[in-house]
Amino acid sequence: MNTQCYCGTDLAFEDCCQLRLNGTIPASSPEELMRSRFTAFCCEDDDYLVRTHKSNQSHVEQKSQLRESFKNTQWQSLRIIGCSISNGTGTVEFAAFYLADGHPGQLHERSRFVKEDGYWFYLDGEILSPIKLNRNDPCRCGSGKKQKKCCNN
Repeated sequence: MNTQCYCGTDLAFEDCCQLRLNGTIPASSPEELMRSRFTAFCCEDDDYLVRTHKSNQSHVEQKSQLRESFKNTQWQSLRIIGCSISNGTGTVEFAAFYLADGHPGQLHERSRFVKEDGYWFYLDGEILSPIKLNRNDPCRCGSGKKQKKCCNN
């Protein structure tokens, strides 16, 4: 069954982020890596998240923190706000919407990426103030409906 990819493209999961998560193809840009990492959060793929994160933390510690966050968080949708690439580094500003213990939340971040040996890695991110959703914007839940006709009611 071809379900739409979690990352918000019009592609099926099997033709989009699954190819990156299973190692078939690497992300070709910071945006593709951001989209695939969001999908990995949706799929609770801690191996991919650790593999694509350039961190000084131990893999065991990273996986433990990720598994703890998976318990109470359901990721709903991703909005890419802006991207830039320069000399093997990149940034992606995004807003990711989730439910935590049944309550809606938003992660608005400007993430930094680096390319090494042909592969992009997530470095870190600057947390920004939540974006404001207008009534006619797509709903945060990813349903495709307008905000005013979906979760705000």
